[in-house]
Amino acid sequence: MYFVITADIVRSRELLKKGMRREFFLEAVNKANNLCSESLSVPFSLMRGDEIQGLVADADFLPKAVRRLRYSFLPAILRIGIGIGGISTEVKSTSWEMDGEAFYRAREALTSCGDNVLTVVKMGNPFVEGTATALFALIDALESKWTAGQWEAVIAYEIYGTYQKAGEILKVAPQNVSKRCHAARWPAVVEGEKAIVKLLKFALEGEKDK
Repeated sequence: MYFVITADIVRSRELLKKGMRREFFLEAVNKANNLCSESLSVPFSLMRGDEIQGLVADADFLPKAVRRLRYSFLPAILRIGIGIGGISTEVKSTSWEMDGEAFYRAREALTSCGDNVLTVVKMGNPFVEGTATALFALIDALESKWTAGQWEAVIAYEIYGTYQKAGEILKVAPQNVSKRCHAARWPAVVEGEKAIVKLLKFALEGEKDK
């Protein structure tokens, strides 16, 4: 089973007109790949100027990869389609050379995104799709309120494991890292992400038993 993320940048042309450099999108892809290096079986790459695609290695890594991809593109906003299923080609160095069910579902999921639903999951099970998409919507709603400082604190704390180390990296007091993480409702986000992983793994185990 494969996990494909296909995303696009909301109002990318407007961002470019307002002065955002096109090189920023390439830099953001590289940043996402660095942050998600252990999560991806095929790295993110940019296509058509404002579309991003990559393969996540396992369900365990999916919510984290989505979140870190969003972080890498800030202040731009992403619509993200997640497709889960098989593929009809070999795994390549870039996902744009690949094809199959998971890719079709990711594309379908992306086209289902709207102004209020920025992350959609498609996997062939309507109940699981709806529940996973709803959980992502709640997480997206929380993250949409995060300040730049809160994003940095959450990512640093997640990577380095302690407020002390995260504070050293960010050059702020550990107490400030803790305050930012709690203001961001980070524990609630973690629980939501765990619920998504459990749901998908349970559903996929059921598919294997059929």
